[in-house]
Amino acid sequence: MSIHVVPAPIIIPGKQNFRYQTTDGSVFMDLDEAVEYDNAYTVKENEKKPTVYEQVWTIQEAINKAVAENRVVRFIWNGSNADIKKGIVDIKGCQLVKPERESKDVAVIPPGIENFDFNEVT
Repeated sequence: MSIHVVPAPIIIPGKQNFRYQTTDGSVFMDLDEAVEYDNAYTVKENEKKPTVYEQVWTIQEAINKAVAENRVVRFIWNGSNADIKKGIVDIKGCQLVKPERESKDVAVIPPGIENFDFNEVT
């Protein structure tokens, strides 16, 4: 939550000469109203959506799908890391990443997508 006091655009005698600005830039005259709005905005922004895993039969299928749709493809792989390497025919500039070495969660990141984070839903 981040609420800042900003000066009012017009100063009127007898009225407060400042306003409250919330995280998204909305401006309110009343602090309680600003806090309520900012809390609702923050909750909405931080709602975590479940991760959707693709059903792919081969590593190459996941790579092809990531490149064709230009998006990150996540899937569960029960094989070893060596099996992943064996299943690649053409990497097409993609990166295959796991959150941890022994994890079964695999993401195929096509070229052009930067700063992928396993904690963010993509």
